[in-house]
Amino acid sequence: MRRLTPTTDNPEARTVILLGDGAGGFTVQQVATGVGNHESRLGDLDGDGDLDILSKPYMWQTPRLDIWLNTSGEPPVACQTLDAWQTHVIDDARPWRAVLVDTADLDGDGLKDVIAGAWWYHNPGSAGGQWTRAEIGAPLNQMAVVADFDSDGDSDILGTIQAGPQPQHGKAFVLAQNDGAGNFTIHDNIATGSGDFLQGAVVLTLGDARRVALSWHNGNGGIETLTVPDDPASDPWPVAALAAISQKEQLSAGDIDNDGDSDLLLGTVWLENDPAGWVEHTLVAGAIYAADRNRLADMDGDGDLDAIIGYEGISVERPVAWYERPDDPTGPWPEHLIGVVVGPQSLDVGDLDGDGDMDVVIGEHNLKEPATGRVLVFENDGGNWPQHVVAAGDEHHDGAQLSDIDNDGDLDIVSIGWSHGQVLLYEHLGCVEEPEATATPNEQEATATPTPIATPIEPEATATPTQLTGATQEKGAGVAACPSDHPHR
Repeated sequence: MRRLTPTTDNPEARTVILLGDGAGGFTVQQVATGVGNHESRLGDLDGDGDLDILSKPYMWQTPRLDIWLNTSGEPPVACQTLDAWQTHVIDDARPWRAVLVDTADLDGDGLKDVIAGAWWYHNPGSAGGQWTRAEIGAPLNQMAVVADFDSDGDSDILGTIQAGPQPQHGKAFVLAQNDGAGNFTIHDNIATGSGDFLQGAVVLTLGDARRVALSWHNGNGGIETLTVPDDPASDPWPVAALAAISQKEQLSAGDIDNDGDSDLLLGTVWLENDPAGWVEHTLVAGAIYAADRNRLADMDGDGDLDAIIGYEGISVERPVAWYERPDDPTGPWPEHLIGVVVGPQSLDVGDLDGDGDMDVVIGEHNLKEPATGRVLVFENDGGNWPQHVVAAGDEHHDGAQLSDIDNDGDLDIVSIGWSHGQVLLYEHLGCVEEPEATATPNEQEATATPTPIATPIEPEATATPTQLTGATQEKGAGVAACPSDHPHR
Protein backbone atom coordinates (compact mmCIF):
# COMPACT_ATOMS: atom_id res chain seq x y z
CA MET A 1 0.00 0.00 0.00
CA ARG A 2 1.40 3.41 -0.98
CA ARG A 3 1.29 6.09 1.69
CA LEU A 4 0.06 9.54 0.80
CA THR A 5 2.14 12.62 1.65
CA PRO A 6 0.76 16.12 2.10
CA THR A 7 3.24 17.62 -0.32
CA THR A 8 2.52 15.37 -3.32
CA ASP A 9 -0.80 13.59 -2.94
CA ASN A 10 -2.92 15.57 -0.50
CA PRO A 11 -1.48 19.07 -0.04
CA GLU A 12 -4.87 20.79 0.21
CA ALA A 13 -6.39 18.64 2.95
CA ARG A 14 -7.84 21.04 5.48
CA THR A 15 -9.07 21.06 9.06
CA VAL A 16 -11.71 23.76 9.52
CA ILE A 17 -14.20 24.90 12.15
CA LEU A 18 -17.59 26.31 11.13
CA LEU A 19 -18.48 28.91 13.75
CA GLY A 20 -22.22 29.55 13.96
CA ASP A 21 -23.60 33.01 14.65
CA GLY A 22 -26.88 31.77 16.14
CA ALA A 23 -28.86 33.02 13.15
CA GLY A 24 -28.02 30.32 10.61
CA GLY A 25 -24.81 31.94 9.40
CA PHE A 26 -21.35 30.46 9.69
CA THR A 27 -17.76 31.67 9.61
CA VAL A 28 -15.04 29.32 8.37
CA GLN A 29 -11.99 29.18 10.65
CA GLN A 30 -9.12 27.14 9.31
CA VAL A 31 -7.06 25.13 11.79
CA ALA A 32 -4.56 23.38 9.49
CA THR A 33 -3.73 22.38 5.93
CA GLY A 34 -1.93 19.32 4.69
CA VAL A 35 -3.12 17.09 7.54
CA GLY A 36 -5.39 14.17 6.69
CA ASN A 37 -8.58 13.71 8.74
CA HIS A 38 -11.06 10.89 9.05
CA GLU A 39 -13.84 10.78 11.65
CA SER A 40 -12.44 13.55 13.88
CA ARG A 41 -14.01 13.99 17.30
CA LEU A 42 -14.56 16.85 19.77
CA GLY A 43 -13.88 16.63 23.51
CA ASP A 44 -12.36 18.49 26.44
CA LEU A 45 -8.99 16.78 26.22
CA ASP A 46 -7.04 19.02 28.62
CA GLY A 47 -9.77 19.54 31.22
CA ASP A 48 -9.97 23.32 30.85
CA GLY A 49 -13.69 23.50 30.09
CA ASP A 50 -13.65 23.95 26.31
CA LEU A 51 -13.74 21.60 23.31
CA ASP A 52 -10.56 20.38 21.64
CA ILE A 53 -10.14 18.30 18.46
CA LEU A 54 -8.95 14.70 18.26
CA SER A 55 -8.25 13.61 14.70
CA LYS A 56 -6.74 10.74 12.74
CA PRO A 57 -6.11 10.14 9.03
CA TYR A 58 -7.70 7.35 6.99
CA MET A 59 -4.48 6.00 5.43
CA TRP A 60 -2.00 8.88 5.45
CA GLN A 61 0.93 8.25 7.83
CA THR A 62 -1.05 5.72 9.84
CA PRO A 63 -0.92 4.91 12.71
CA ARG A 64 -1.20 8.54 13.77
CA LEU A 65 -3.22 10.78 16.12
CA ASP A 66 -3.37 14.59 16.11
CA ILE A 67 -4.65 16.71 19.00
CA TRP A 68 -5.61 20.34 18.52
CA LEU A 69 -5.96 22.18 21.83
CA ASN A 70 -8.46 25.04 22.01
CA THR A 71 -6.78 28.05 23.61
CA SER A 72 -9.29 30.65 22.43
CA GLY A 73 -10.43 31.46 25.96
CA GLU A 74 -6.95 31.76 27.41
CA PRO A 75 -4.79 34.89 27.56
CA PRO A 76 -1.96 34.97 25.02
CA VAL A 77 1.40 33.77 26.24
CA ALA A 78 3.51 36.78 27.14
CA CYS A 79 6.33 37.40 24.72
CA GLN A 80 9.17 38.13 27.11
CA THR A 81 12.52 37.42 25.54
CA LEU A 82 15.51 37.95 27.82
CA ASP A 83 17.66 39.39 25.02
CA ALA A 84 15.80 42.61 24.16
CA TRP A 85 16.57 45.58 26.44
CA GLN A 86 16.93 49.33 26.03
CA THR A 87 19.27 51.36 28.26
CA HIS A 88 18.03 54.72 29.57
CA VAL A 89 20.06 57.12 31.71
CA ILE A 90 17.69 58.55 34.32
CA ASP A 91 20.41 60.77 35.80
CA ASP A 92 23.94 61.19 34.45
CA ALA A 93 25.21 63.52 37.19
CA ARG A 94 23.86 62.58 40.60
CA PRO A 95 25.53 65.01 43.04
CA TRP A 96 27.03 62.36 45.31
CA ARG A 97 27.19 58.62 45.88
CA ALA A 98 24.03 56.65 46.57
CA VAL A 99 24.37 53.38 48.46
CA LEU A 100 20.98 51.84 47.66
CA VAL A 101 18.29 52.12 44.98
CA ASP A 102 14.58 51.29 45.16
CA THR A 103 11.28 52.03 43.41
CA ALA A 104 7.81 53.05 44.62
CA ASP A 105 4.91 55.21 43.46
CA LEU A 106 5.66 58.34 45.49
CA ASP A 107 3.29 60.81 43.83
CA GLY A 108 0.16 58.70 43.43
CA ASP A 109 0.09 58.58 39.62
CA GLY A 110 0.22 54.78 39.40
CA LEU A 111 3.79 54.68 38.11
CA LYS A 112 6.88 53.47 39.96
CA ASP A 113 9.31 56.29 40.70
CA VAL A 114 12.99 55.67 41.47
CA ILE A 115 14.70 56.51 44.78
CA ALA A 116 18.49 56.65 45.17
CA GLY A 117 20.54 58.39 47.84
CA ALA A 118 19.00 61.75 48.74
CA TRP A 119 16.75 61.99 45.68
CA TRP A 120 13.73 60.61 43.98
CA TYR A 121 13.04 60.63 40.26
CA HIS A 122 9.56 61.27 38.87
CA ASN A 123 8.48 58.64 36.36
CA PRO A 124 7.49 60.53 33.19
CA GLY A 125 5.21 57.73 31.96
CA SER A 126 7.61 56.15 29.52
CA ALA A 127 11.01 54.66 30.20
CA GLY A 128 12.66 56.91 27.65
CA GLY A 129 10.92 60.10 28.78
CA GLN A 130 12.36 63.02 30.72
CA TRP A 131 13.01 61.94 34.30
CA THR A 132 13.08 64.72 36.90
CA ARG A 133 15.33 64.60 39.96
CA ALA A 134 13.87 65.95 43.22
CA GLU A 135 15.48 66.19 46.65
CA ILE A 136 13.68 64.11 49.28
CA GLY A 137 14.51 66.67 51.94
CA ALA A 138 17.53 67.70 54.01
CA PRO A 139 19.14 66.43 56.10
CA LEU A 140 18.26 62.99 54.63
CA ASN A 141 21.36 61.98 52.72
CA GLN A 142 20.92 58.25 52.03
CA MET A 143 17.69 56.36 51.49
CA ALA A 144 17.66 53.22 53.67
CA VAL A 145 14.21 51.70 53.16
CA VAL A 146 10.91 52.68 51.54
CA ALA A 147 7.63 51.67 53.22
CA ASP A 148 4.24 53.05 54.30
CA PHE A 149 5.32 53.77 57.87
CA ASP A 150 2.31 55.90 58.82
CA SER A 151 -0.24 53.53 57.20
CA ASP A 152 -1.89 56.23 55.10
CA GLY A 153 -1.60 54.40 51.78
CA ASP A 154 1.54 56.00 50.35
CA SER A 155 5.24 55.26 50.61
CA ASP A 156 7.48 57.08 53.09
CA ILE A 157 11.28 57.00 53.21
CA LEU A 158 13.56 56.19 56.13
CA GLY A 159 17.09 57.50 55.62
CA THR A 160 20.33 58.49 57.28
CA ILE A 161 22.11 61.80 57.81
CA GLN A 162 25.71 62.17 56.64
CA ALA A 163 28.26 62.12 59.46
CA GLY A 164 31.67 61.11 58.20
CA PRO A 165 34.25 61.63 55.49
CA GLN A 166 32.20 60.20 52.60
CA PRO A 167 28.58 60.66 51.48
CA GLN A 168 27.55 57.15 52.51
CA HIS A 169 28.55 57.57 56.15
CA GLY A 170 25.83 58.20 58.71
CA LYS A 171 24.10 56.43 61.59
CA ALA A 172 21.47 58.97 62.63
CA PHE A 173 18.03 58.55 61.04
CA VAL A 174 15.22 60.74 59.80
CA LEU A 175 11.78 59.90 58.41
CA ALA A 176 10.58 61.56 55.21
CA GLN A 177 6.80 61.43 55.56
CA ASN A 178 5.01 61.53 52.22
CA ASP A 179 1.78 63.48 51.72
CA GLY A 180 0.84 61.18 48.84
CA ALA A 181 1.91 63.59 46.12
CA GLY A 182 5.68 63.30 46.53
CA ASN A 183 6.04 66.11 49.06
CA PHE A 184 7.95 65.13 52.18
CA THR A 185 8.06 66.33 55.76
CA ILE A 186 11.24 65.43 57.64
CA HIS A 187 11.04 64.08 61.21
CA ASP A 188 14.06 63.41 63.42
CA ASN A 189 12.40 61.53 66.30
CA ILE A 190 14.43 58.39 65.62
CA ALA A 191 17.22 56.82 67.66
CA THR A 192 20.78 56.65 66.34
CA GLY A 193 22.35 53.34 65.33
CA SER A 194 25.80 51.96 66.12
CA GLY A 195 27.44 51.50 62.72
CA ASP A 196 29.19 53.60 60.09
CA PHE A 197 26.81 53.22 57.14
CA LEU A 198 24.04 50.85 56.13
CA GLN A 199 24.48 47.94 53.77
CA GLY A 200 21.04 46.49 54.34
CA ALA A 201 17.69 47.36 55.92
CA VAL A 202 14.37 45.53 55.81
CA VAL A 203 10.93 46.01 57.40
CA LEU A 204 9.44 43.05 59.28
CA THR A 205 6.59 42.46 61.70
CA LEU A 206 7.50 40.97 65.07
CA GLY A 207 4.42 40.29 67.16
CA ASP A 208 2.28 43.40 67.12
CA ALA A 209 5.12 45.75 66.23
CA ARG A 210 6.78 46.69 62.96
CA ARG A 211 10.52 46.94 63.06
CA VAL A 212 13.29 47.88 60.69
CA ALA A 213 16.25 45.49 60.85
CA LEU A 214 19.62 47.17 60.20
CA SER A 215 22.90 45.75 58.89
CA TRP A 216 25.93 48.05 59.19
CA HIS A 217 29.01 48.02 56.97
CA ASN A 218 31.42 47.72 59.92
CA GLY A 219 29.16 45.31 61.81
CA ASN A 220 29.07 47.43 64.95
CA GLY A 221 26.18 46.50 67.20
CA GLY A 222 25.45 43.31 65.24
CA ILE A 223 21.97 43.36 63.70
CA GLU A 224 19.94 46.19 65.22
CA THR A 225 16.27 47.08 64.94
CA LEU A 226 14.29 50.29 65.02
CA THR A 227 10.75 49.91 66.35
CA VAL A 228 8.14 51.82 64.33
CA PRO A 229 5.80 53.58 66.81
CA ASP A 230 2.06 54.06 66.44
CA ASP A 231 2.63 57.67 65.40
CA PRO A 232 5.84 57.56 63.37
CA ALA A 233 5.88 61.33 62.90
CA SER A 234 5.99 62.25 66.59
CA ASP A 235 6.58 59.23 68.83
CA PRO A 236 10.16 58.04 69.39
CA TRP A 237 11.64 55.16 67.40
CA PRO A 238 13.78 53.18 69.86
CA VAL A 239 16.80 51.18 68.68
CA ALA A 240 17.76 47.78 70.11
CA ALA A 241 20.16 44.93 69.42
CA LEU A 242 18.53 41.95 67.71
CA ALA A 243 21.56 39.63 67.35
CA ALA A 244 25.27 39.94 68.03
CA ILE A 245 26.20 38.35 64.72
CA SER A 246 26.29 40.32 61.47
CA GLN A 247 27.57 39.58 58.00
CA LYS A 248 27.66 43.33 57.32
CA GLU A 249 25.68 43.14 54.10
CA GLN A 250 22.13 42.75 52.80
CA LEU A 251 19.22 41.46 54.88
CA SER A 252 16.24 39.52 53.54
CA ALA A 253 13.13 38.75 55.59
CA GLY A 254 10.83 35.77 55.16
CA ASP A 255 9.37 32.73 56.89
CA ILE A 256 12.33 30.41 56.34
CA ASP A 257 11.18 27.63 58.71
CA ASN A 258 7.47 27.82 57.82
CA ASP A 259 6.35 28.49 61.39
CA GLY A 260 4.33 31.60 60.57
CA ASP A 261 6.75 34.39 61.54
CA SER A 262 9.52 36.33 59.84
CA ASP A 263 13.10 35.12 59.98
CA LEU A 264 16.20 36.91 58.63
CA LEU A 265 18.74 35.87 56.01
CA LEU A 266 22.13 37.53 56.54
CA GLY A 267 24.00 35.66 53.79
CA THR A 268 25.52 32.29 54.62
CA VAL A 269 23.79 32.52 58.01
CA TRP A 270 20.12 32.89 58.87
CA LEU A 271 18.44 33.92 62.11
CA GLU A 272 15.45 31.96 63.36
CA ASN A 273 12.73 34.00 65.03
CA ASP A 274 12.15 31.93 68.16
CA PRO A 275 10.04 32.90 71.21
CA ALA A 276 13.17 32.51 73.33
CA GLY A 277 15.23 34.77 71.08
CA TRP A 278 16.94 34.81 67.70
CA VAL A 279 18.79 31.57 66.94
CA GLU A 280 21.72 31.52 64.49
CA HIS A 281 21.94 28.78 61.85
CA THR A 282 24.62 28.28 59.19
CA LEU A 283 23.36 27.29 55.76
CA VAL A 284 26.79 27.36 54.02
CA ALA A 285 29.56 25.87 56.13
CA GLY A 286 33.21 26.69 55.45
CA ALA A 287 32.49 29.50 53.07
CA ILE A 288 35.63 30.78 51.33
CA TYR A 289 34.17 34.10 50.14
CA ALA A 290 32.12 36.67 51.99
CA ALA A 291 28.44 36.80 51.11
CA ASP A 292 27.35 40.18 49.74
CA ARG A 293 23.87 40.49 48.21
CA ASN A 294 21.18 37.93 49.01
CA ARG A 295 17.52 37.17 48.39
CA LEU A 296 14.90 34.69 49.59
CA ALA A 297 12.74 33.08 46.90
CA ASP A 298 11.24 29.71 46.01
CA MET A 299 13.70 28.64 43.33
CA ASP A 300 12.49 25.06 42.83
CA GLY A 301 8.73 25.47 43.14
CA ASP A 302 8.38 23.31 46.25
CA GLY A 303 6.65 25.96 48.35
CA ASP A 304 9.46 27.01 50.68
CA LEU A 305 12.04 29.78 50.59
CA ASP A 306 15.49 29.13 49.19
CA ALA A 307 18.49 31.47 49.46
CA ILE A 308 20.26 33.21 46.57
CA ILE A 309 23.71 34.67 47.25
CA GLY A 310 26.14 36.79 45.26
CA TYR A 311 29.64 36.66 46.75
CA GLU A 312 31.83 39.72 47.29
CA GLY A 313 34.74 40.44 44.98
CA ILE A 314 35.76 43.83 43.59
CA SER A 315 36.82 43.50 39.96
CA VAL A 316 37.38 39.74 40.34
CA GLU A 317 35.24 36.75 39.52
CA ARG A 318 32.98 35.39 42.23
CA PRO A 319 30.17 32.84 42.23
CA VAL A 320 26.43 33.35 42.29
CA ALA A 321 24.58 30.38 43.76
CA TRP A 322 21.26 29.34 45.18
CA TYR A 323 20.86 27.16 48.21
CA GLU A 324 18.01 24.70 48.47
CA ARG A 325 16.16 24.76 51.77
CA PRO A 326 16.22 21.21 53.18
CA ASP A 327 13.43 19.60 55.19
CA ASP A 328 15.37 20.64 58.28
CA PRO A 329 16.40 24.23 57.55
CA THR A 330 18.72 24.32 60.56
CA GLY A 331 21.17 22.00 58.77
CA PRO A 332 23.36 22.59 55.67
CA TRP A 333 21.58 23.68 52.50
CA PRO A 334 22.52 21.99 49.18
CA GLU A 335 24.30 24.36 46.83
CA HIS A 336 23.43 24.97 43.16
CA LEU A 337 25.84 27.11 41.17
CA ILE A 338 24.17 29.65 38.92
CA GLY A 339 27.27 31.25 37.41
CA VAL A 340 30.60 32.96 37.98
CA VAL A 341 30.86 36.66 37.15
CA VAL A 342 32.91 39.70 38.12
CA GLY A 343 31.82 41.10 41.49
CA PRO A 344 28.16 39.98 41.74
CA GLN A 345 27.37 42.70 44.28
CA SER A 346 24.09 43.76 42.69
CA LEU A 347 21.43 41.05 42.72
CA ASP A 348 17.70 40.55 42.47
CA VAL A 349 15.33 37.68 41.73
CA GLY A 350 12.08 37.57 39.76
CA ASP A 351 10.24 35.91 36.90
CA LEU A 352 11.62 37.83 33.94
CA ASP A 353 10.45 35.55 31.12
CA GLY A 354 6.91 34.83 32.33
CA ASP A 355 7.37 31.07 32.66
CA GLY A 356 6.47 30.88 36.34
CA ASP A 357 9.90 30.35 37.87
CA MET A 358 12.49 32.66 39.37
CA ASP A 359 15.30 34.10 37.25
CA VAL A 360 18.30 35.98 38.64
CA VAL A 361 19.65 39.40 37.62
CA ILE A 362 23.23 40.43 38.43
CA GLY A 363 25.17 43.69 38.09
CA GLU A 364 28.96 43.44 38.02
CA HIS A 365 31.04 45.51 40.47
CA ASN A 366 34.07 46.05 38.23
CA LEU A 367 35.93 49.10 39.50
CA LYS A 368 39.14 48.19 37.67
CA GLU A 369 37.52 48.07 34.23
CA PRO A 370 34.09 49.70 34.59
CA ALA A 371 33.60 49.89 30.83
CA THR A 372 33.36 46.10 30.80
CA GLY A 373 30.85 45.92 33.66
CA ARG A 374 27.71 44.06 32.70
CA VAL A 375 24.13 43.54 33.77
CA LEU A 376 23.23 39.89 33.28
CA VAL A 377 20.12 37.76 33.54
CA PHE A 378 20.48 34.10 34.42
CA GLU A 379 17.47 32.25 33.08
CA ASN A 380 16.05 29.51 35.28
CA ASP A 381 15.77 26.66 32.81
CA GLY A 382 15.07 23.58 34.89
CA GLY A 383 18.46 23.35 36.54
CA ASN A 384 20.38 25.06 33.75
CA TRP A 385 21.21 28.76 33.88
CA PRO A 386 21.76 30.23 30.40
CA GLN A 387 23.22 33.72 30.61
CA HIS A 388 21.75 36.76 28.84
CA VAL A 389 23.59 40.08 28.58
CA VAL A 390 21.27 43.01 29.28
CA ALA A 391 23.91 45.73 28.84
CA ALA A 392 27.62 46.44 29.24
CA GLY A 393 29.59 49.59 29.97
CA ASP A 394 28.99 50.48 33.63
CA GLU A 395 30.03 49.34 37.10
CA HIS A 396 27.23 48.33 39.48
CA HIS A 397 27.03 48.29 43.26
CA ASP A 398 23.95 47.42 45.34
CA GLY A 399 21.89 48.00 42.21
CA ALA A 400 20.22 45.84 39.52
CA GLN A 401 16.79 45.91 41.18
CA LEU A 402 13.68 44.62 39.43
CA SER A 403 10.52 46.70 39.00
CA ASP A 404 7.84 47.17 36.33
CA ILE A 405 8.69 50.80 35.58
CA ASP A 406 6.54 51.23 32.47
CA ASN A 407 3.48 49.23 33.60
CA ASP A 408 3.69 46.86 30.66
CA GLY A 409 3.53 43.70 32.74
CA ASP A 410 7.18 42.68 32.68
CA LEU A 411 10.12 43.49 34.93
CA ASP A 412 12.62 46.23 34.14
CA ILE A 413 15.93 46.84 35.94
CA VAL A 414 17.12 49.95 37.78
CA SER A 415 20.71 50.27 38.91
CA ILE A 416 23.45 52.45 40.40
CA GLY A 417 27.20 52.11 40.91
CA TRP A 418 29.84 53.01 43.47
CA SER A 419 32.19 54.94 41.20
CA HIS A 420 29.85 56.99 38.99
CA GLY A 421 26.91 59.35 39.34
CA GLN A 422 24.45 57.67 37.02
CA VAL A 423 21.03 56.22 37.73
CA LEU A 424 20.35 53.63 35.05
CA LEU A 425 17.19 52.01 33.74
CA TYR A 426 17.16 48.92 31.57
CA GLU A 427 13.78 48.67 29.89
CA HIS A 428 12.59 45.14 29.16
CA LEU A 429 11.32 45.31 25.60
CA GLY A 430 9.89 41.83 25.28
CA CYS A 431 9.64 40.78 21.64
CA VAL A 432 7.57 41.45 18.55
CA GLU A 433 4.56 39.17 18.47
CA GLU A 434 3.05 37.70 15.34
CA PRO A 435 -0.31 39.26 14.35
CA GLU A 436 -3.34 37.40 15.62
CA ALA A 437 -5.18 35.18 13.18
CA THR A 438 -8.43 36.63 11.87
CA ALA A 439 -11.28 34.32 10.89
CA THR A 440 -12.83 35.25 7.52
CA PRO A 441 -16.21 34.27 6.10
CA ASN A 442 -16.90 31.96 3.19
CA GLU A 443 -13.92 29.99 1.89
CA GLN A 444 -11.12 32.53 2.38
CA GLU A 445 -8.23 31.46 4.57
CA ALA A 446 -7.51 33.33 7.76
CA THR A 447 -4.16 34.94 8.52
CA ALA A 448 -2.30 32.49 10.73
CA THR A 449 0.94 31.66 12.48
CA PRO A 450 2.44 28.32 11.35
CA THR A 451 3.02 25.71 14.03
CA PRO A 452 4.87 22.42 13.40
CA ILE A 453 2.59 19.41 13.69
CA ALA A 454 3.33 16.05 15.21
CA THR A 455 6.34 14.26 13.75
CA PRO A 456 5.15 11.57 11.31
CA ILE A 457 6.47 8.03 11.09
CA GLU A 458 8.35 8.85 7.90
CA PRO A 459 10.43 12.06 8.21
CA GLU A 460 9.79 13.10 4.61
CA ALA A 461 6.07 13.17 5.22
CA THR A 462 6.00 16.12 7.65
CA ALA A 463 2.91 18.23 7.10
CA THR A 464 2.93 22.02 7.55
CA PRO A 465 -0.26 23.21 9.26
CA THR A 466 -1.60 26.72 9.43
CA GLN A 467 -2.51 27.67 12.98
CA LEU A 468 -5.53 29.85 13.67
CA THR A 469 -5.87 31.88 16.82
CA GLY A 470 -6.98 29.60 19.61
CA ALA A 471 -5.59 26.29 18.31
CA THR A 472 -2.26 24.64 19.02
CA GLN A 473 -1.29 21.09 18.17
CA GLU A 474 0.34 18.36 20.21
CA LYS A 475 1.05 14.81 19.03
CA GLY A 476 -0.37 11.90 20.99
CA ALA A 477 1.81 8.70 20.83
CA GLY A 478 30.85 24.84 44.06
CA VAL A 479 31.05 27.45 45.98
CA ALA A 480 31.42 28.41 49.57
CA ALA A 481 32.19 31.93 51.25
CA CYS A 482 36.25 34.68 52.53
CA PRO A 483 37.09 37.59 54.56
CA SER A 484 35.82 40.84 53.12
CA ASP A 485 37.87 42.13 50.21
CA HIS A 486 35.94 45.39 50.01
CA PRO A 487 38.37 47.99 51.40
CA HIS A 488 36.36 51.03 50.39
CA ARG A 489 33.11 49.83 51.96
